[in-house]
Amino acid sequence: MKIGIVGAGISGLAISLAAEKAGHEVVIFESESDLGGRMSSIRFGPYIIDVGFHVLHTAYPSLHRWIDFSKLEFKEMEKCTESIDPDTGRRKLLADAISMPLKLFPTLRATGLRDGLRLLRWRLASNRKDIELPLDFKSKKIMDGFTERGFSNNIVQKILRPLFAGITLDPDLEERMSFASFTWAAMSLGSMIMLKGGIQAVPNQLANKLISTQVRFNSKVDAVSSTTITCNKKTEKFDKVVLATPQNVSFHLLNRKPLKKVKKTATIVFNSLKNPLSRHRLLINEKYGLNGNKILHAHLHPFHPQLIIATVIGEDADSLKDNQDEILSEFETWFGKQVREWEFVTVTKVDNALPLIDTEHIGRIREPITEKGILLAGDYTTHPSVQGALFSAERVIKHLNIPIPDKTINATSSQT
Repeated sequence: MKIGIVGAGISGLAISLAAEKAGHEVVIFESESDLGGRMSSIRFGPYIIDVGFHVLHTAYPSLHRWIDFSKLEFKEMEKCTESIDPDTGRRKLLADAISMPLKLFPTLRATGLRDGLRLLRWRLASNRKDIELPLDFKSKKIMDGFTERGFSNNIVQKILRPLFAGITLDPDLEERMSFASFTWAAMSLGSMIMLKGGIQAVPNQLANKLISTQVRFNSKVDAVSSTTITCNKKTEKFDKVVLATPQNVSFHLLNRKPLKKVKKTATIVFNSLKNPLSRHRLLINEKYGLNGNKILHAHLHPFHPQLIIATVIGEDADSLKDNQDEILSEFETWFGKQVREWEFVTVTKVDNALPLIDTEHIGRIREPITEKGILLAGDYTTHPSVQGALFSAERVIKHLNIPIPDKTINATSSQT
């Protein structure tokens, strides 16, 4: 069987690998000059920097079916988050009391007893056997869900709102509370890791196992059907066609209405003489979105600790490169005048960084497996996460009656 796949992101690569191992002929069409899709990294001088902010959740079961973690070099983030009041520079600690019991009292000082108990109750509700279980139930929007769980306005505004705005890449938090519970379970039951080779080390590992698959870079597809792919005005026939592209690209190729909203994110990287962030934690802005505060959170690069990386989302992402001084001024309220000695390194930006999911949707599957005979994959067909992306690939593989390959076969290092 000859299979044409549009998109060399993690979904397309997983389908390609399974199909190749089962003896099928595979051709991948990728519009960019490199693979990885939204799981991309760039080399900037001696640094490997992710395009957008990325952590990998080890609690995702699909990752362990596809990725050999022994071939990845990574560092774990601590199972705690700090928040900062930009007006005073005062920081608070929010830790997982079960994983880090010694951080219980600092956490309770930050949250108060009632909110601390509510966070613990939410954490204990996580289902280790099925972290996606919350998605199967009807839920409210995230902010309404926080109210329903009884959290105080103080912890919602200062910690939970900016934390989940970063997870959903949506300043308005127009996402399901069930998705927040899914990600909360992933954070609670596993580790968040950052890779030496950048987030692209994950799709690289899949690509490095491919032998016979053709990957055609710089090949923007113009049209698809159930048996054809048209690229550069040339139409090629296939037995099966898989669309494994981001939501906006898939909607265009399927002739659907354009998306009404775009989730944007950007990061700005500085080289500091002495990084004020000494631990592998996320530092959340308690006043994000208020009084001109644009920085959502900051973290240090785990393998280049002199690098400090700030993340912004929404419309603020469009002008980040032109607003370096504005970001430094904001950082100056956090850390003092030392930031004026920092050296600008680069900016990364991602449009359509995550799919839009109807807040009324119930379930972990959002799209049918086929449309007009075209097989559909990608996180917009399931839910916006690496778990969802790989799950979508497994749906297509199952539909094609192809087995999932052993992740250790031909596994090679994927750090570059």
